[in-house]
Amino acid sequence: LSSYLPTIFAQYGLNWTASQAGTPVFFGTERTRARSQTLTLGFQLPIFQGFSRDAAIQRAKIQIKDT
Repeated sequence: LSSYLPTIFAQYGLNWTASQAGTPVFFGTERTRARSQTLTLGFQLPIFQGFSRDAAIQRAKIQIKDT
């Protein structure tokens, strides 16, 4: 049943970078250039999985019947 349900996920990243002393600063300041943050949100909806989901359900039903 879980193979039919949508999946929601989130990911957060915080990165710090350093540069060699004397390197020119093209954007922002030394302080703002050294830090970056990313936030990723995702949603997956299983629409079609090549009939593998249906085949797995059929195998499970047969196993239950055989026991």
